[in-house]
Amino acid sequence: MSITSSNEFFKQIKNNPGDFYLIHYSCQSLYDDCGGLSPRITSIAVTHFATEQTISFSTHAVAEELGIARDDVQKRFNEHRVQTFK
Repeated sequence: MSITSSNEFFKQIKNNPGDFYLIHYSCQSLYDDCGGLSPRITSIAVTHFATEQTISFSTHAVAEELGIARDDVQKRFNEHRVQTFK
């Protein structure tokens, strides 16, 4: 799909709402000390435009599932875990 203007974009959404997803992310504060690295993305939410079905992922929700205390989340960011979803 080639969209050349904002009017065309909104027309495409109106005519084909099932083809569009809204993606929102949040990150650490831009003013945190990140050691020269980009701020970490801490959550992502994806919404299907037509159905409004939303799924979200966040570091704090995963930490809660893993039993990690809220005050320990940031200092444990560099731990690597692999999680399989069924």
